[in-house]
Amino acid sequence: MDTICPILGCVRRPVSIGLVLGVAFPYAVMVLLGVSVLVWGLVREQERAERLALEEVAATNARFLRELPMSVTPDLAARLGRVLGLEVRVGPPEGMEGAVADGKARRFGPGVWVVGVEVRAGETLWLERESRPAWAALRSPVAMLSLGGLVVLAAGLAAVVAVRVVQPLRAMASDLARPGEELAIRSGWEDRGDEIGVLARSFGEAATRLRAEREARVRSERLALLGRMSAAMAHEVHNPLASIRMHAELAAGEPGLSQGAREALSWIRSGTERIESLVNQWMFLAHPGPAVAVPVGLAALLREVLAFHAPLAADRELRLDLEADGPMESARVAGDRRRLEQAFGNVVLNAIQFAPRGSRVTVRVAPAGPGRVGVEVEDAGPGFSPEALDRWAEPFWSGRAGGTGIGLSVAREVIEGCGGVVRVSNRSSGGAVVRCEFEMV
Repeated sequence: MDTICPILGCVRRPVSIGLVLGVAFPYAVMVLLGVSVLVWGLVREQERAERLALEEVAATNARFLRELPMSVTPDLAARLGRVLGLEVRVGPPEGMEGAVADGKARRFGPGVWVVGVEVRAGETLWLERESRPAWAALRSPVAMLSLGGLVVLAAGLAAVVAVRVVQPLRAMASDLARPGEELAIRSGWEDRGDEIGVLARSFGEAATRLRAEREARVRSERLALLGRMSAAMAHEVHNPLASIRMHAELAAGEPGLSQGAREALSWIRSGTERIESLVNQWMFLAHPGPAVAVPVGLAALLREVLAFHAPLAADRELRLDLEADGPMESARVAGDRRRLEQAFGNVVLNAIQFAPRGSRVTVRVAPAGPGRVGVEVEDAGPGFSPEALDRWAEPFWSGRAGGTGIGLSVAREVIEGCGGVVRVSNRSSGGAVVRCEFEMV
């Protein structure tokens, strides 16, 4: 394992040498092949320069000898050779008999250049020079330093390329290997505009989907347990509850009851209705069942909800207001009327429970964009706490002492089941706002 320095544009994190080599090695091989081709080209250029230089020397000396009134003799050739530092003769070297003195340098054996030029008719001059070894030019300090620097630069570029590719992959692999409840992209590569950025964003989306699926599975398991509990509770509670309510209604019809007795029976009926409503909501969370979607007029439905809760609001000296002006008076949405009544009843009840005595709860129906309608329920209470803003829709969590934690969660289930959305927030002037939005029909 190795550690990559921040100078390479990444955090300090273990990087697999194998992965780095796997990416860097092909790049390094490609660079080295390029260097080899470059060196081969330099060697070929060196040979060409040597050949042209020898041809130029031969042509220059041939012109010089033509100006002299003397014949080209072996002795003259030997003297000229000593001056030039070359092997000079009047005929071709042994083994090149029949060669043409055309002024073109040719290879003669390993490492020897030979060129013949005609001085006069019947007189030729042949120059012979040992060629430098093919790699001699590369042995100079400048050439060695240049090639060494090129190799180091290529290796450095290969390492940078490898790290730029391997480091994000390694980081994402590390994220993927973390426990499922912590699965999240945290390496910060999502903003890159290349394929690594695309991969990082895809990874983040996949992690989000996995978390959502895990949460849904946990919730499903919890609701399955709740279903078994609610079935047992319904069996144990529903029948005695119905019997209590029936006897209270029968007793209320008896003549001669005192005012106190009638009030007591009224409280019994209200209590049984409250318990029955609670049991029904538990049953809904456990077994929602198929919704029956029909066009529902929001304003009319909300008036019924407010009328049902009017006695409780009056007891708390609260004012319940409905605002649905103009076209909003006839706005309709597709949904299950009974369930929508239950959902909005839960939201209004929640507002009543938190609103201070003597204040008001406002229910407003207003446009929410083209073809959409929104319902806002506002109160003047303390508003949602930071924790409540995060957990308001979580079943069985309540920010109120003695609360069941199922009112708003049931409301969300119902409204989302009708194709709507629910959002909660706090008013700048104080108080909570629950906003529901639907497509109009």
